[in-house]
Amino acid sequence: TLILVYSPLGISQSQTLIEPEMEIVDLVNLDPRSPREGLQMRSDGLATIRIGRLNIEAGASTPSHNHANEQMVLVLEGRIRAFSGDKEFVLGPGEMFKVPAYVHHYYTALEDSLTIEVFGPGGG
Repeated sequence: TLILVYSPLGISQSQTLIEPEMEIVDLVNLDPRSPREGLQMRSDGLATIRIGRLNIEAGASTPSHNHANEQMVLVLEGRIRAFSGDKEFVLGPGEMFKVPAYVHHYYTALEDSLTIEVFGPGGG
C-alpha cells in the first residue's frame, strides 16, 4: 500500500504503510530454554502479551518471584502445588491460577507436568 502525504509546507512525500499480519507459531517445536533444572520453557509473544509452554519434571520448582505484570498458569497435564504467601493450592489438568502484579509466587510439580503460562509485557 502506498500513501501520499501532503505536508503544510507543500512538500509531497510517499510512505509505505506496513499492515500487521497474523503469524502462526508452533509452540511445541520452538527451541526450549531451561531457566532452571527440571524446567523446559518454550515461549513467544507480542508487544503486550507472552505465552509459554512449560514442561516441569516431578519435584522441580519455578523460582519464588514476583513481577510487575499479571500472569495466568493453566495446567494441561500432571499436578502442581502453587504457593503464594502462606497459601498453597494443588491443581490438576484444566485448572489454573491467576497472579496479580507484584504478588510473590512459585509452583512445584507433584508429577511430570505441562503448563501454559500467559503474561505481560510480551516481547517476541
